[in-house]
Amino acid sequence: MSAYAPYSLGVDVHLSTQAHGDLNWAEQAAARVDEAAQRLPDRRMFALCTRLREVQNSAHMSGVSRSLLETFLVELLLQRAEGIGESARDILAQYPTGRFLLASEHCMTLLREPDARLDMDLLGRGSALLTGSGPRSGMRGVRTHQGWLAGPQPERIYALTMPPGEGLLTALRQLSEWLNSPHPLSRVGRVALGHLHLELLQPFPESNGHLARLFDSLAMVKWKLLRDQVLLLSPWLATHAEEYHRRIESITEGGSVEEWIRFFARCVREQAEEQLRLIEELETLQVQMLGRAQFSPRGREVVSGLITAPVATNQALQVRYGFSSRTASEITGQLVDAGIVHVRGKKANKRIFVCDPVLDLYTIRTPLGPASDSALFHPSPDR
Repeated sequence: MSAYAPYSLGVDVHLSTQAHGDLNWAEQAAARVDEAAQRLPDRRMFALCTRLREVQNSAHMSGVSRSLLETFLVELLLQRAEGIGESARDILAQYPTGRFLLASEHCMTLLREPDARLDMDLLGRGSALLTGSGPRSGMRGVRTHQGWLAGPQPERIYALTMPPGEGLLTALRQLSEWLNSPHPLSRVGRVALGHLHLELLQPFPESNGHLARLFDSLAMVKWKLLRDQVLLLSPWLATHAEEYHRRIESITEGGSVEEWIRFFARCVREQAEEQLRLIEELETLQVQMLGRAQFSPRGREVVSGLITAPVATNQALQVRYGFSSRTASEITGQLVDAGIVHVRGKKANKRIFVCDPVLDLYTIRTPLGPASDSALFHPSPDR
């Protein structure tokens, strides 16, 4: 089996009228998601919820089956870090799901800096956080062993990747330059090709699949398709895993790049439509919850905010809304009495308030293994 070297990204991609139409529809659908997210009470928290759904999918990809509730609870550790005596970063780094969140947030923070580049250096830093291997630049962490490409069944290897060494380093430098140079291809088309090359090159020793999906969300923000990470592609790609790998395998056999681009455009469009349905369902649920009881203005603010923050503690409400400890406790008590949230944890200083209807909407609607929310409170011996 010979090693596959991807074609040069410097070559113009000539697409059919149908392919350009697919890309146009995909961009329009993503733009509608970006605008719809503006209607939500806290766009920043909705972006966080979207990243946490991405975390859920990444955890499943790596065989770490965790419920969506755990990913929200990991985020809540940020608000409790000071009392525990550890930094939020150290706490999150202890959990595989936390490392996925760290990588996403760290890379997005770097990307928002003036003159920031979306390149292999930045992605290498994300890879280091994903694997818990410590800080490094991209080119220092590149794999030094032979890689391969396999389908959903790992034992079926269909191509060897470019061998380690100067050839791989040159290809990664070229990819970095291409990602930061003007290109006539649409933004969705560029995301599609960037994703494809990360999969074909397999630049790092591990977690390359996670990194390609992280790249998607970063690129859509960097290239101003979205203002925040409010659209995740992982659930759609997971559902279409057979076709995903079949199309990558086709590329290694000399198949059409256009077919890959059209496949990816369909992913963006259909997942954007799913995200729009989610936002509509959240808004409907918000109206229903506000009608459950007579709340004070502060209480209504918290109820409205549950659609982007369905798991909370009194401490988190104090930080998020500037409430006093007493006000936060009174409002969570009203929410419990109205049946909007229920309490997990018996001690007053460790109570977690969960809005299950919202949490259910955020749960990725693909099979993610047997773990349940309750498993978090009865952790396995290895935790």
